[in-house]
Amino acid sequence: MRGDAMRLVKANLASNPTLEQVRGMKYQCSKADIEQWRIRISALEAIVDKHELVREYAAIKDAFEPLEESAT
Repeated sequence: MRGDAMRLVKANLASNPTLEQVRGMKYQCSKADIEQWRIRISALEAIVDKHELVREYAAIKDAFEPLEESAT
């Protein structure tokens, strides 16, 4: 199933869950979240005002932070 690789990377496999159990787990971000970040990152190029650019960059980084923290 599409997305299984990401699910397996994020899953705690120490308890030997089945693939169906891994598919049923809830994660901090979804594919839609990642797509939204990509769109927002692409839109940074069009921002001319440097203060607005920094604000939007910081907002994207803040939204992405929980995913970064869970990866460590």
